[in-house]
Amino acid sequence: MASEKFANLAETTLASGYTSGTTTLSVVSAAGFPTVGVFRVRLGNAGKTIWRVDSVSGTTFTGAAEANDANAAGGDTCVIVASRQVAERFVQSPESGEARLISGAVAADFYGPIYKLTPIVAAQFAWDNQGSSTIVDANGISYLTAAPGSGTQRRMRLKTQPATPYVVTIGVIPRFRIANGFDCGISFRESGTAKHASIGVFGFNQGLRVIRGTAAGNYTAEMASIANLFLPSVLWFRISNDNTTLRFLYSADGVNYVELFNEAKTASFTTAPNQVGYYVNDEDGTITASASFLSWLEA
Repeated sequence: MASEKFANLAETTLASGYTSGTTTLSVVSAAGFPTVGVFRVRLGNAGKTIWRVDSVSGTTFTGAAEANDANAAGGDTCVIVASRQVAERFVQSPESGEARLISGAVAADFYGPIYKLTPIVAAQFAWDNQGSSTIVDANGISYLTAAPGSGTQRRMRLKTQPATPYVVTIGVIPRFRIANGFDCGISFRESGTAKHASIGVFGFNQGLRVIRGTAAGNYTAEMASIANLFLPSVLWFRISNDNTTLRFLYSADGVNYVELFNEAKTASFTTAPNQVGYYVNDEDGTITASASFLSWLEA
């Protein structure tokens, strides 16, 4: 078979209807499409037919359907698409010392660690205890700036928890001083009681803690902690609920997680969590604290 070709973003419409099983497509214009070699197009019919073009003569494509063959009407779109092999040729393995996109191709150079991010969908979350705090959601990142408080004041962004069992993972870059009353992380919460249980990074001892409280403005107990850590710029926290056990984990690379604490759901402080979310707490009263939350994954 001839080498597959790809002309970036080439698009036209069908000049007349296509009947499944036939070997020609009549298009309004072949401008921008390859004139030799093999390429593939996707039709704008309900089945999204993938059609292999073996040759081009004027505005007639000759070839055959490869997937989802179905009738298409005149005026339906005809858009060039690329197979994985073509895509890998476009985004090649980087040369030594260069910073380029990852190709996914066999024998590509390995660069890392590179975090896999899942953008936060801002519309899914709502405030609890906002006060004068602000949130800027752009490019999949939520930048939460907490209003300075008097005592514990968790400024929380909450949503309904996924169906159990579930695991929720968040990536965060803290932006606050060491040795002050700041923290940020991820939480379970009961909407009916306002009880929450959270794992996060804490500024005052440069460490990680699992804590609980009876309201966003309340801290009642520490369940587990690690102090005086060399912390990476990006921190990863994970909570899970299998309807039996609540778990709190952390990671430095977003792949390998360490469990800091777990407890039976029936014996937990939050026996009926129905929300999950992220927060920044600012107890300093004078200095503003913030954090960039750059990934939210539910599984």
